[in-house]
Amino acid sequence: RVRNKNNSVKTDRERYIMNTSSADMMKALLLVLTDQKHRSDAVFVHGSSVNSVDLDERVLNHLNEIQLRNLIVNGTSDDRCREKKLAYPGCETWLRQLETIGFNRDDVQFTPEALHTAAESDAVINICQSKGYRSLTLLALPHHILRCMLQMIFCLQRKKVELAVYAQTFGNVDWNMDAMKTVLGGSTIQGVFSDHIDAEHQRIEKYMDRSGTGYTPHATLTELIQYMSTRRISDIVSPA
Repeated sequence: RVRNKNNSVKTDRERYIMNTSSADMMKALLLVLTDQKHRSDAVFVHGSSVNSVDLDERVLNHLNEIQLRNLIVNGTSDDRCREKKLAYPGCETWLRQLETIGFNRDDVQFTPEALHTAAESDAVINICQSKGYRSLTLLALPHHILRCMLQMIFCLQRKKVELAVYAQTFGNVDWNMDAMKTVLGGSTIQGVFSDHIDAEHQRIEKYMDRSGTGYTPHATLTELIQYMSTRRISDIVSPA
């Protein structure tokens, strides 16, 4: 058992910080930012993690460029998102935006209410199981995609579900654009888009601690690297 300088047993978070190298972080980031593009059984769009019309438009444009079989989005209502002061505008607003690029209500599957990344992951896994999907693409903003994958992998492990999951985001980002994030509970993170990278890294460190309370932990970087190197691409997914 590892002890810290105060001779107390280290937490999972402390062990993570001590044992995670910059090489691990670099490898994990590159894996998710440059993941292979496949025509998966379904694509899930994570609820927006930053209040930005420009970024929402980038997500829509990306959806319009890829081949889709089934689209899944967060089914939390507009009213509920306003009540909880979420960055995600709500499923009614998002559906109207999807309609502008040719989707209609019958093209979209909505999750049950999901107020955070872990709830989204569990809800999407349940949909994939009920529909018999064997592969899934996660679409999220560039600064959020790593944590989305870490969370999904943990939830898959916890549920003992086999699913080939791929990460997708987009490049050519203006990191100096104004961006605000509303955090569950009502607090906000102000500043430019790049400021949100620090907040995501803090969450990654925090959610590595599986002994904590009040949140769902996620996978370690090592678990992510192993998962992405062992998923059965040729057996499960046909390239687009």
